[in-house]
Amino acid sequence: MSTQVECGAAEDVMSAFRQGVRAKVMASHAMNAASSRSHAMFTVYVDRHPAGSPGEVTSSRLTLVDLAGSERSNSIGSTGSGARC
Repeated sequence: MSTQVECGAAEDVMSAFRQGVRAKVMASHAMNAASSRSHAMFTVYVDRHPAGSPGEVTSSRLTLVDLAGSERSNSIGSTGSGARC
């Protein structure tokens, strides 16, 4: 699933990030009480339009990646839907 949200302020970016964190699949197992069972990517695109320079744009991108645990389900006691990676 991919969602793109236009943000006008840092608070909007953090709100979108928290919404994505809530949507992640979490499950417990013997080694971790709240293990992420899904991958997640959060990308921030920033466009800067300098005052006094119409048409000039500086663009940047920052991507944060959270890879789901790669533990072996046999050794961690993960079962059911939490065992799927």
